[in-house]
Amino acid sequence: MTLSGKLSLALILGSTALLPAAAMAQADWPTQPVRVIVPFGAGGAADTLARLISDELSRTFGQQFVVENLTGAGGVIALSQLTQARPDGYTLGVNNISTTVIAPAINPNVTYDPETDFTYIAMLGGSPTVWVANPSVGVDSVEGLVEYAQASSTIPGYGSPGAGTLSHLIALKYFDDIGLPMEHIAYGGAGAAFLDVVAGHIPLASGTLSTASPFIDAGQVVPVVLSTEERDPALPDVPTFAELGHPELTSTTWFGFVGPADLPEDIVEKLNTEINRILDLPTVQERLEPEGLVGDRMTADEFAQYQADQYALWGPIAAAAEIEQ
Repeated sequence: MTLSGKLSLALILGSTALLPAAAMAQADWPTQPVRVIVPFGAGGAADTLARLISDELSRTFGQQFVVENLTGAGGVIALSQLTQARPDGYTLGVNNISTTVIAPAINPNVTYDPETDFTYIAMLGGSPTVWVANPSVGVDSVEGLVEYAQASSTIPGYGSPGAGTLSHLIALKYFDDIGLPMEHIAYGGAGAAFLDVVAGHIPLASGTLSTASPFIDAGQVVPVVLSTEERDPALPDVPTFAELGHPELTSTTWFGFVGPADLPEDIVEKLNTEINRILDLPTVQERLEPEGLVGDRMTADEFAQYQADQYALWGPIAAAAEIEQ
C-alpha cells in the first residue's frame, strides 16, 4: 500500500472511531450537573414546577438539576440567555405563554425568535383563567354579566393581572368579539385584582384559577366562566368559553421545559419521557393541586406544535392591543 493510501485509511479509521465516542457521550448524558433557568422568582408557579421536576430528574439521572431563578424583563432576560447556551443538554429552562408567545409579539426588546431559537421538550402544565364577580353585582353567568354591562350608565371596568397577560387577552378578545365595551384595569398580579373585586372597587376580574381559588372557596367572589376544555369538577356549575361558542379561548397560563435550538433528539426524548412520568406521580400531583396547577402530558412534537399554535393565535391579538412596554 502506498503512503497516501495508508494515510487515507488511518484518517478513515480515526474518523469512524470518533463517531461511537460522540454517540456514547450523548447516550451517557448527563455526566455533570444540569442548569435549569427559571425566568421568575422563587415561590411562584414556574419555580414550583421547575423544582418539583428538577428534584425528580436528579433522582432519575443521578446528576443534580440545579434551579437558577433569573428574573427581569418579564422573563425575557432568562430566555435570551438560554438561547446562547450550547445545545448539549446541560443548560435547560422553563418557558411560558408570556415569554415565548406574548412577549415576542409586543416587546421590541425581545431578541429571540420563538419559532427557531428553542427546542421544545415537554409541557409541564398550567392554570386556567377564570372570571370572578363581586356577589353584590348579582352576576353568576356571562349572559348576566353582559346584561349588567349593557344596563350600566358607565362603561364597567374589569381587572387583570397585568396588560398583555393571558387573562387580559382572553377578556379583551371576548369583549371585542361580542362588541361589548369594557374598561381594562391592569394590576400588578391577579391577587391584587381579586382583592379589589372583593372590596367592591371593580365588579369583575380575569385571572388564574390558582390565585382565585381561595376567594372562591371563601364565597368572597362568584366564578363566572373558565378557560378549560371541560368543566372543572370542583366548579361543576361554571361553564367554559367553549360552551359559550368560543373554543379558541380554551387555554391556560402554561409552563414548559425548553432548551436552546438543536438539542439532540435522544436527550429530548429522555427528558420528555421522564417528565411525563413525573407528572403522573401521586406525590407530584398532590403538590400541584393546592397550587391550582394541572399537569399536561405531551410529546415533544406535540408541545412544539402547541407552542406554534398558541403563538399564531395570541401573538396577533397581543400585537393588535398595542400594549405599552
